[in-house]
Amino acid sequence: MSTPSGLARIATVAAIGVLAACTVSAVAQDDREPAPGFLAGPDVGEKSTEPSLVARSLDGDVQPLQAPPAIAALELLELDEATAEKIDALLADRGAVMDTLVLANIELLGQVETIMAVGTPVEKLNMLREGLTALEPVRAWGRLDRRITAALPRSQRAEYREHIDDYEKSRYRTALASGDLDNKLGYRMMRYWEDLGWEIERAAERVFDDDEDGSAWLQRLSTKLDLSPDQQGEIQAMAERFYIETKGRPSEQDEMRFIARIRGVMTIQQRWKFTGMMLRGELEPERMDTDFDD
Repeated sequence: MSTPSGLARIATVAAIGVLAACTVSAVAQDDREPAPGFLAGPDVGEKSTEPSLVARSLDGDVQPLQAPPAIAALELLELDEATAEKIDALLADRGAVMDTLVLANIELLGQVETIMAVGTPVEKLNMLREGLTALEPVRAWGRLDRRITAALPRSQRAEYREHIDDYEKSRYRTALASGDLDNKLGYRMMRYWEDLGWEIERAAERVFDDDEDGSAWLQRLSTKLDLSPDQQGEIQAMAERFYIETKGRPSEQDEMRFIARIRGVMTIQQRWKFTGMMLRGELEPERMDTDFDD
């Protein structure tokens, strides 16, 4: 794709905006089975010296994590190789769902900021409905912490849940003390927004980063083969569909089918050059970087 990397920031802000607007409904549907101990009363026992997600500032407030606690808590577990591979595959699958969410709703994300700012009530309502529809694959995938818990060995599930619950209870008490929130529903809404917003931001970076999304590759291919603007547009569209269809994890057969598709929009001379580039390994990113700089 040739989407500018700056669109990542726009898409992230827009996505977070529409997701925040949809949070009440999404939380209500996604929180039908609260995790045991989540937002329970304050723990008055002695403070544990074990590794914890809870870190406090100088004034005693709990500091927000740099990643969702469902992911951060994994760093506190000693995972065996088989479990680590299982969790990696699970996170990759989740990442693919989020990437697809961003890719499949580029037009929606491009419109949401304007509509939510100056749109009519009907337009805003329609936008919220579209936002909820866009979120359906994420809700269908399930809550990240629950999926990870199920993937862990039974002997580590309680420890994993304790790390998350301890963080959430401590963070909730800080929110109450600060006066920012006065009820658990408001806290759940805020945390749902934070974690989902983090995932959307990471997905936007992956999808729209010029170093990762293939736009630099397409530009260099265009230079080598002298592709016309129409050809570039067709190949870009094919690349976007390819990414969505394979969830960002194509097999070797998928890649060969994609190559066959893009060859279909080339002239005979371009196909010969393209074949030569493949045989010489010039389509590898490292090789193309070197050749393009020559």
